[in-house]
Amino acid sequence: MIVCNTFGGFLANSRNPSWRRSMLPTLDRLLDRMVRDQLVADEGGMLSLTMLGKACGESPLRLESAMRLVELVRRMSPSDQNGLSLLAVLPADGTRFLLESARRIAEIVVPDPEKWSGTEVELRRLEEGLPEAGLVFSGRPLFLRRGEICGLLDAGVTSGEALATLSKCRLAVNCKNAPIAFRVGI
Repeated sequence: MIVCNTFGGFLANSRNPSWRRSMLPTLDRLLDRMVRDQLVADEGGMLSLTMLGKACGESPLRLESAMRLVELVRRMSPSDQNGLSLLAVLPADGTRFLLESARRIAEIVVPDPEKWSGTEVELRRLEEGLPEAGLVFSGRPLFLRRGEICGLLDAGVTSGEALATLSKCRLAVNCKNAPIAFRVGI
């Protein structure tokens, strides 16, 4: 195996002379799995990475995690193939960092970009703790707090245009938050 002939293989073999012999079955199992998961193509004994294999290799996910992601996406029912399900299988730390890579892998496994398009919206909802309707107010020049946005939604205000039509008094009463009227310039 070529791995045994690398510098890392040399170092491992120097520390443990039986490393090569013990590593070969592990590498064979890994290669079989990579072929089965379609990360590697075996054409007449010549191995090459597939587009999926390249996406997994370029991903910040560890190889084992990327392979598990491929296997999970393949086992998902069509109704579960969506952005929220993809977020659910990612580790909690660094989700935003891993999301784009995971979506790229998922789109190769199940080539229907519409299924994975809601990923960004779901991530924003989780980060900001808002329902989707509240995202219209987040990140705007208003700089509203989460509680203020929830108050607007509770009062039936779901757009910037609807917010602009409210009087200072109605905003303060309906949203139970007088400072918001000052902050949005009403």
